[in-house]
Amino acid sequence: QDDLLYPGALAAQSEVLSSNPDVVLVVCGCDIISSTGKKIFKRPRRRGSGVYPGNELANDCLRKRANLIGEPVTVMARRSDFISLGGFSPEHRYYIDLEMWLRLLEIGDCAVLDDPQCAFRIHGKSVSSSSQKGDFDQFDELPGAGEHLASLTPTSRMIRLAMAGISTRFRSAIYRIYG
Repeated sequence: QDDLLYPGALAAQSEVLSSNPDVVLVVCGCDIISSTGKKIFKRPRRRGSGVYPGNELANDCLRKRANLIGEPVTVMARRSDFISLGGFSPEHRYYIDLEMWLRLLEIGDCAVLDDPQCAFRIHGKSVSSSSQKGDFDQFDELPGAGEHLASLTPTSRMIRLAMAGISTRFRSAIYRIYG
């Protein structure tokens, strides 16, 4: 992997897990960097530092049809929870991380550390870059997505899909420009 953990990242996240037994997932702020390592921007978060009910964050992701939790470099979970849920599922290549985050959020809360503790590198040869367009339709196969989709009106479904499509095209353009 070519992402970066900043000094103190693991200590900061593990401290949150140690002091909050109901937290199953800790996510930190993240800088987005180019293929050469230049900081492009801080990944925006919809929520600031704090502890949030897992189902709220899962619903945010399902509503926006997006991984609002973050890339694997941004996340820490307890090994015991990860193993008890069967680890990553190979069925979702692009959404492999989000699928795991959604399962974890079913059993506990999520803590957010807004300050960047890592950097996610974007480049044209990454799995994210090469598979996101082809795997776009797999989103609605993720845990909880079917129930969420069934609760939407046809118009809401179209708007949700259109907004997610725009976001995916924007992300692809950023990868091409900076990758």
